[in-house]
Amino acid sequence: MGDIQIRRLREEDFPEVVRVEGAAFGEQAAPEEVAVFRARFNVDRTLCAVEDGALVGTNSVMDMELTIPGDRVIPVAALTWVGVLPSHRRRGIFRRLMERQLEDIRHGGDIVSVLLGSEGGIYGRFGYGSATSVLSFSLERPQAKLAGPFGNDWPGSTDRPRWRGLGAA
Repeated sequence: MGDIQIRRLREEDFPEVVRVEGAAFGEQAAPEEVAVFRARFNVDRTLCAVEDGALVGTNSVMDMELTIPGDRVIPVAALTWVGVLPSHRRRGIFRRLMERQLEDIRHGGDIVSVLLGSEGGIYGRFGYGSATSVLSFSLERPQAKLAGPFGNDWPGSTDRPRWRGLGAA
């Protein structure tokens, strides 16, 4: 095992980010999903952990807005795409990526960072906490539809082969 370097992502690294995130979360993105990810992805605010020239971990920040009391909107740094290859966990890579990203957020002038994560509980040591415990909304049926070209490509669908058998004993 070599030394782990934390550095900024380069444009040509994006396919590797998709590979690392897919392996970290046990998923493989379809080509149309990759195109959507790339359109929203901010290479300039993405960090990667590299060992012997190969990406082994990433995290990224998306520029978003947050409505706060008083009907004001403020810019926020939304932390997302945090992942480390299963083969490289428990080696401090996640912590190093987080510390560097938070330092960059602070020095970049952002005053608020929000987490867009799937395992919120592991981020408490970095100052993140639950903002809400309940979310509800309603839609008029004629106006409700998927935002993208995903059709039956969602985890609740049994029409997609990659989802079949998940949760089966």
